[in-house]
Amino acid sequence: MLGYVAKSRIKVHGFRVHSLRATAATNTLEHDADIASVQEWLGHANFANEASDAAGQGRFKRAIRLVDAYLNVSGHNTHTFDSCIPRAPFNFPASSFLRPYSRKLAAFEGLRLRRIKKAMTDAAVNKRLYHLWWHPHNFGKDTARNIEFLKKIAEHYRALNRTYGFRSLNMGELSDLGENAWKAISRA
Repeated sequence: MLGYVAKSRIKVHGFRVHSLRATAATNTLEHDADIASVQEWLGHANFANEASDAAGQGRFKRAIRLVDAYLNVSGHNTHTFDSCIPRAPFNFPASSFLRPYSRKLAAFEGLRLRRIKKAMTDAAVNKRLYHLWWHPHNFGKDTARNIEFLKKIAEHYRALNRTYGFRSLNMGELSDLGENAWKAISRA
């Protein structure tokens, strides 16, 4: 895909292949498609199965990933900026997946929030990257609860921003920083 963009000689700032998918989903929703249909079209109708079954992961590994969303099993999964940009394309690994609200797991929402906040704090204190991976279309069910949870994360982010200068960047902005870092190295 990137080859076609380059051959077209059209300047597209921040183009990423995932951008097409996200744009198509957003456009579809803006033209009155129901969220469940878009989730199914994107392969997220049952996200718990989509991410793991497609990768051939068994029940044990899926269970560990579920537990890790609530309890720190795998570490904070924060990364130094330099470790993410050794070569293009840059890889900014997800620190955690923001699972949508689940009525079955509602009693554990405090643990889920604490898990995310602690990892964000670790990243802020240690000047590392924290990549919270989520897709807004996953919030179509129990939208109010999902948005309320996201607001709590945003409040924590604001506190980390004030205290540690923690910044929120999108993938395009991170890639631009990586490209600028490469340019600075090549001039030195």
